[in-house]
Amino acid sequence: MANTAFTTTEADQFLIDGWAATVEQTRKRRLIMADVMVDAKVAYSAPVRGFQNLTITKTGLLNSGTARTKSEGNNNTLTYDTETGTPVTLTVNQWKYQAIEVEDFAQALTTFQIQDTYLNEVGEVIARDEDAFLAGFIDNFSNTGGALAVENSEDELLAAIQSLNDNDVPDDMRSWVFSEKAYSRLMAQGKIGSMDFSDSRPVQSGNIPSLYGTPVRHSPNVEGTNAAGHDNGLLRHSAVTRYRVGDFPKVRPVMSEDNLSEKVSVSNIYGAVEVRDADGYWLKGA
Repeated sequence: MANTAFTTTEADQFLIDGWAATVEQTRKRRLIMADVMVDAKVAYSAPVRGFQNLTITKTGLLNSGTARTKSEGNNNTLTYDTETGTPVTLTVNQWKYQAIEVEDFAQALTTFQIQDTYLNEVGEVIARDEDAFLAGFIDNFSNTGGALAVENSEDELLAAIQSLNDNDVPDDMRSWVFSEKAYSRLMAQGKIGSMDFSDSRPVQSGNIPSLYGTPVRHSPNVEGTNAAGHDNGLLRHSAVTRYRVGDFPKVRPVMSEDNLSEKVSVSNIYGAVEVRDADGYWLKGA
């Protein structure tokens, strides 16, 4: 008679499935766009609540920027100029939410706090949404250079700087915005990666804090894909004005008596508008 040993088949009732005591949650994404744009509440004293459309008035140079010549003599009267201006309107038209519901029965059968665990995920979705919306303004800038899915050259980077300089854009409060792929490819450029041209030693530190004196920001949320390319850019904060209503994002926890469950939602109401087209540069790239 052959010997028979217990295998996992025969010993199945004794085998234990365990659960880790912690949950591996979604990584928080590096979100940057709100930091490189103007908040209407600060720039234009916009109320916390109370409007759907905010008209931002703009002026232009009189007589197309040409000073008039005065001739001698009493009969050569002055010409008085006017200028209409082209206002822009910030419309609050984005209303986004994310919500979850956990039945009491499901919660009772686990040691995890399901709602608390997923509340972080809900908030992350809302934060990424607004950041992506703002990132979509970069490819609206009229001034542009580079090519999608192609690494940017130094000449293309300098052309972006020249574009803002040519349009009298102040040097302060400018920011470079790069996708993660474009940002990583900057390391390969001799001047940028070399200790001879940078105090930060990008190759050793893996960090490029600034480029030609302007802060560098990078995020996976920059519009585009690694295959098709990204909408990188150089902009001053005055290029785009953003506005988030009042105390939003707002969290609403609710206990449902009808469903015997706990619900929670996070909502956000916001809008944005391009105010100064020349203050931004669409740098197509990797």
